[in-house]
Amino acid sequence: MWDIIAAWRGEISGCLTMIITWWAFQYKLKKPFWLLWIPGAVLGLANELITEPEWTYALQWYIWRDVSLVVAMGWGIVFAWIITLSDIVYYKLFHEDPNGKQVRYLRLLATDFLVGVPIVVGNELLGLHILKVWKYNSILGWDTIIPIIQYPLEGLICAVVFVLAVLNTVRFWKRVGRL
Repeated sequence: MWDIIAAWRGEISGCLTMIITWWAFQYKLKKPFWLLWIPGAVLGLANELITEPEWTYALQWYIWRDVSLVVAMGWGIVFAWIITLSDIVYYKLFHEDPNGKQVRYLRLLATDFLVGVPIVVGNELLGLHILKVWKYNSILGWDTIIPIIQYPLEGLICAVVFVLAVLNTVRFWKRVGRL
């Protein structure tokens, strides 16, 4: 029994996280979960397909080579939370609606960065060191490890770029969906 749970830990944690996140958005936050989740999941799947040789997953169910639908689902969850929390931080700091017509995009980028990068890096550390769901392959050549967190500096730089690019795309999708 425990062997099955250990083998399927990535899929189990992904599905439980999906259910809990959907419930939180639907009943507690009253936010449009699917409107935030779909673009994050689609962009996450695209990222996984493009960068597939760069890491190896320890999952049980794949849709193509080493690309798992659970990982794409996880990207959707992560970006739905980042957008929501970034909007809350933006409103608390600047007392403006982050979805309004007069939004200041530099401030929005700043809150996206402050909220998004710690969540994405935290998720990476959780998957790498605690759940051990994936590992980086040598093809990346990442050798500048940050000692305290045992995470490549190059990965941190990529996380910043990825967070800001995906969040802007999800925000665009959200605006189009509202029209």
